[in-house]
Amino acid sequence: MKQLAPLFILLVCICTVPATSQLHSLDENHPCLEKTFPVLIHLTVDSTDRQQFLGDMQVTDMMNKVSSFFEPICMAFEACEINVIENYTFHNIVDPLRLEELKILFGKPRRLNVYILGDIPNASCGVSTTYGINEKGGEYIFLETEDCEDELAGQLAHHLGHYFGLQDTYHGSTLEIVNDANCAVVADSICDTPSDPFGKYRDVGDYEDVQPGLIEMIEFVQDCEFIHENLDPNGNYYQPDVGNIMSAYPCRCGFTNEQFRKMSSNYLLSSHKPY
Repeated sequence: MKQLAPLFILLVCICTVPATSQLHSLDENHPCLEKTFPVLIHLTVDSTDRQQFLGDMQVTDMMNKVSSFFEPICMAFEACEINVIENYTFHNIVDPLRLEELKILFGKPRRLNVYILGDIPNASCGVSTTYGINEKGGEYIFLETEDCEDELAGQLAHHLGHYFGLQDTYHGSTLEIVNDANCAVVADSICDTPSDPFGKYRDVGDYEDVQPGLIEMIEFVQDCEFIHENLDPNGNYYQPDVGNIMSAYPCRCGFTNEQFRKMSSNYLLSSHKPY
């Protein structure tokens, strides 16, 4: 049976940066990678006053908080440059092909390129490449600031999790069972993240996936308390960690021990490593 690490016995949305660091110090078996990743932050301007979305100090604060999430494996992220994209038509993306245009026009090699945009169609708070650390051209992350409940630091940490090979806790169409019988082969294939039914609705005994844009967050969580009452196929109630960074809930404050180990392993095994 899946064993919950001490890390997530009580994971709540009110974690502060120091509390997150203290929480993750409970397990001393994490590898220490001693790696700081250079990040190029691309900021767009809106069409009204042509102002960039974040100031330099806000970018620094965001990167510090993101780094705190990865501190248990001695991994940090530093904004080495801020690029302001003056063409406001890039702020709200209409055609997804414009993301490729952003890469070509403004992307730079040997660093993580993070674009902070307004709206991205069908993106569910951003776009990234799963296990991008092992793929040439995978070092691009696009975040959106409109119609997204997540704060930017949590959103960026989530997509960095994808970059290092983590899946969403609710990944895939096969439902993870609460008693953990299939935890190693479905969803995120990690067994210390409790089963998460986000986006799956039950209709006449069967579960089905719903497109992200049609999911009502309020049906799953309120004030960072999980309230969804559908049962798993065995009749058990779900109780996911709404604070897990790889969940969809806007309460993110940490990774689990197995998630840390997987990210560390994927980084060490990567044949690409563009930094």
